[in-house]
Amino acid sequence: MTAPRELTRRGFLRVAAASGGGLLLVVSLPGCGAEEPVETGAAPEPAPGPVAHEELNAFVRIGTDGTVTIAAPVPEIGQGVRTALPMIVAEELAVAWEDVRVEQAPADPRFGPMSVGGSDSVADYWEPLRHAGAAAREMLVGAAALAWGVPASKCRAAGGTVTHGPSGRTLGYGELAAAAVTGQPPENPPLTPVEEFDLIGRRVPRVDLGPIVAGTAEYGIDVEVPGMRVAVVERPPVEGAALEGFDDAEARRVPGVLDVFAVEPLLVRGLRYGRVRGGVAVVAESSWAAIQGRRALRVRWREGDGTRDGSGPLAERMRRLLERPPASLLRDDGDFDAAWSRAARRFSADYELPILAHGCLEPMVFTADVRPDRCDAWGPTQVPLTLKGVLALALELPPEKVAVHPTLEGGGFGRRLAWDYGMEAALVSRRAGAPVKVLWTREDDFRGDYFRAPSRHRLRAAADPEGRLTGWSHHLVNPPLAVHILGPDAENPAIYDVEGGANLPYEIPAVRFGYTPVDVGLQMGSWRSVSHSFNVFAVNVFVDEIAAGLGRDPLDLHRELIGEPRVVRVRLPFPGRRGEPWWDAGRLRRVLDVAADAAGWGEPPPPGRGRGIACCYFKQTYTASVAEVEVADDGTVRVPRVVSAIDCGIAVNPDGVEAQVEGAVMDAVASVLHWEITFADGRLEQSGFADYPLLRIGEAPRVEVHVVPSREPPSGTGEPPYPPVPPAIANAISATSGVRVRKLPVRPGDLRPAARA
Repeated sequence: MTAPRELTRRGFLRVAAASGGGLLLVVSLPGCGAEEPVETGAAPEPAPGPVAHEELNAFVRIGTDGTVTIAAPVPEIGQGVRTALPMIVAEELAVAWEDVRVEQAPADPRFGPMSVGGSDSVADYWEPLRHAGAAAREMLVGAAALAWGVPASKCRAAGGTVTHGPSGRTLGYGELAAAAVTGQPPENPPLTPVEEFDLIGRRVPRVDLGPIVAGTAEYGIDVEVPGMRVAVVERPPVEGAALEGFDDAEARRVPGVLDVFAVEPLLVRGLRYGRVRGGVAVVAESSWAAIQGRRALRVRWREGDGTRDGSGPLAERMRRLLERPPASLLRDDGDFDAAWSRAARRFSADYELPILAHGCLEPMVFTADVRPDRCDAWGPTQVPLTLKGVLALALELPPEKVAVHPTLEGGGFGRRLAWDYGMEAALVSRRAGAPVKVLWTREDDFRGDYFRAPSRHRLRAAADPEGRLTGWSHHLVNPPLAVHILGPDAENPAIYDVEGGANLPYEIPAVRFGYTPVDVGLQMGSWRSVSHSFNVFAVNVFVDEIAAGLGRDPLDLHRELIGEPRVVRVRLPFPGRRGEPWWDAGRLRRVLDVAADAAGWGEPPPPGRGRGIACCYFKQTYTASVAEVEVADDGTVRVPRVVSAIDCGIAVNPDGVEAQVEGAVMDAVASVLHWEITFADGRLEQSGFADYPLLRIGEAPRVEVHVVPSREPPSGTGEPPYPPVPPAIANAISATSGVRVRKLPVRPGDLRPAARA
């Protein structure tokens, strides 16, 4: 096989510009026709016969029967945005939610960046969608005023109707839509005051809940198109391996196998997060035939280095790097060395966190129909516009000839920010000359993942004679995620790895954050809460250890370190993804207090249990959790209860917020008790949920969620609830067993009586 075909980032940007400038890669560190709704809200069935619809803007269409269709601009990966985002439009449009239908927007620059990542969807679309709804409302009001010959200021929109106050005359939106579209959209329509919100803040069931429960909702794996074939791909067994050749004679004898051919590697320079690894595709009439055909293949690989030394030697190499001075200091406020040398008490601890897989319930899958002059692609993606752009570039098609139709997604967690599986489906379809669904098996999904990076941490703290912390040092060793996402020329390699650590939410005179990169030899990627998932663990467990050493209550120490309510800006050598980072001490203290009060902190826990507490901020979402833990004599850990508080600004749909917190808690418990990816000779030792188990019902804790009321703009809820839960559990384990948890996952042998002694 030839070397990977490499497309340039400049070429990608040229395609993006040709498509209207909307194809923006957003990676944080997220048949469906363009005109047909894929999910509906609670609206009644439309009247028989054709209904004309008028498009007031990209997000709003109104039928002559008064039905309002609102486009959800980003994909739904289980986070509830297909409900929350249309709610924002409906609030400003002044329409009853029962009269709203929701459709998934196709990949189109008119709908903005369309990326689902970094818990940014509601935050990014809050203002644009309010303006879209308000502009449509004012156009309808203007049409009514014109029809009546009255000032628009005397008319009011509510419940899908415009009313003229002095006369009481009314016109429904359906009667006004045709006239409204001829008007000029206002540039700055008046927005509804927060205190007058009627829909936003209400608990609204997800619009796709009914079809999901009934089994009729279409996920990527459910897509069927006429003439479709199914394919599986035999991909390199280790990172860096290349195809030398293959014998497909036996594979072609399998009934139902239609074709076997090589898939060349492909990457976009500067957009590394999505490279196609290449391999051998088996195209068949069914998934069963394709899988059996692949098993009959004889493939020869020229193997690369991969992780040839295995997980054990890799861990030892990272520990040795931790013993050396950091390769770079990303924050060095005050004089830590002086604080350390003068300290009355010193604290030091090392922490180890493993490689993790995404483990989406729906494996990677995409369907593509590539023809000489057009490409249609259907499937689960967190970045439909990015995929549209790279497909256009790789297939040498104009962007307007490439259509990406996002489906429901059975989990994303950052894995579907990569576009490799969508591009792969297009390459297979083009070669097969037919529509093809490329299906990944569970083993494919694990072996071909973009993993959560392993990390090692050394934390040190200095305290004065009164027990006040005067110095804090954090040395992080891990593979730089920016290099894996953007390529080796990434301007700031550590930019995705330091959040939750370098932007420490504590008031300490001297703070140092050092960073040392390490080459793991595996493809890393974004994982739920990215670097917060490991840095927040080390920080919060260390605070708990310091509190124990000082004889302090951990809650009191957290409050003291956070300080009085104020806005704090953190200066780093690079600005981060959203400019200079800042945090609100008052909001962080409040979620800490809410979680502690709700959990009964300060009162004795139930017999046989210990409690732990932790907190963090993720962008401008503030979360805290208290966990209750039981440790059996054989070292088995049970987590019966978790109390979480979240301040995410205005909670557009509290039901969705609570669901996100509950899901984060379940992931957190599983990551503490079960999850770890290991390698031997460059090969993954886990192949699925049998050895990377999801949380069982009997292991699931009771989760109590407290959404803190706020009038701040909405922020994210998908990722922020996760980071404080693992350290809260670890601290609770220490409280009940006496054993400090400094490494995840926690195995029963770590907590047996001998280990406790």
